[in-house]
Amino acid sequence: MQIDRNRVTLFEDTYLYVGRASNEENAQEFKNKMQKYIEIIDKLINFDFKKSSDREFYKLLVQIYWIKLDKEDYLEMLSKKNEKKYTKLCSIPTTMTFKSMVTEGHGKDFSWWNELFQLYYNVAVSEEIEESIHNRQRERRPYTKAEIRKMLDNNDIVIFNAFGQIISNNDLKGFKSEEYEKFPSLDVDFDSYGNHMSKFIEENFELFNELLREKFSKKIISKDMRAYLKDLQIDIDNIFELSQTKELYYSEIGKLCRDWYNTSGIKEKHNGIMKTLNRAK
Repeated sequence: MQIDRNRVTLFEDTYLYVGRASNEENAQEFKNKMQKYIEIIDKLINFDFKKSSDREFYKLLVQIYWIKLDKEDYLEMLSKKNEKKYTKLCSIPTTMTFKSMVTEGHGKDFSWWNELFQLYYNVAVSEEIEESIHNRQRERRPYTKAEIRKMLDNNDIVIFNAFGQIISNNDLKGFKSEEYEKFPSLDVDFDSYGNHMSKFIEENFELFNELLREKFSKKIISKDMRAYLKDLQIDIDNIFELSQTKELYYSEIGKLCRDWYNTSGIKEKHNGIMKTLNRAK
C-alpha cells in the first residue's frame, strides 16, 4: 500500500485568485480552508478507532491521506476471501481473438485499419497451480475458454483485467482461435490512483478495512497530524508575512486573514489541538 499525506495548500488557495476576485473573497477562501483543516485534524485525533465503523474510518482517512493499493494488497485480500493462498500476478494468453480498429497520425496523415488481437488476462494465481502456470508459460501455449472457466470455478485464478496484443495469421497456426467471451473480472488497474474504489473493494469493504487498520494506528496518525499542523503553520506565517508587503493586493488579503485568525477563535482551536498532540507524544 502506498500512502502519502495530502499537501497543505492554504497559501496557494488563499492567493489563487489575486487580482481576479475581491480581497474579501480571497480572505474568505483562507477562512473556509482554515476551518476545514482544523475540523479534519480535530476529528482524526479524537476519533474512536475501536468503536468506529469501517466506512467512517475510511472517509476520515481519505481527507488527509492519498492511498493506493498494490498487487500484494489485493493478493492478501483475495486469499482471505477465497481461503486460498494467491502468490503472484501474471499475464496468461488465451485462444480468444478479436478484431479492433487501429489508428495512426492525425489530420491529413490520419489513417486507420483493422487488426487481429489475441486476448490476454492479468490474473492472480493460487499456490496450487503456480507451477502449472509457470510450465505453461514456458510452452507459450494459450488457455482455452474451457480451461479458463475451470480455473475460475475452482478459484485457482482471479482475473484482474484484460488486454489485447496484435497477432499475425502465422501465429494463429499454433492454436485454434475462439470467439471472445466475457469472464468475471475485478477490473482493477494498478496504475490508477483510485484503485481502492473498485467494485471488489465495495463488495469486500471489511477486508480493505483490515488493511487500513494495520497501516493506520492512532499513534501513527497523531505523528502525521503534528507534521500536518507544522506545514499548516508555515502557510499561515507566510500569509501573515505578506500583510507587511508593499504589494497592495497581497498585503490587504494578509491583513484580513490575520485579523480573522486572531479574533474568530480559530487560533485558540489551532493551539489547543497542537497541545493535545504534544501531550500524546
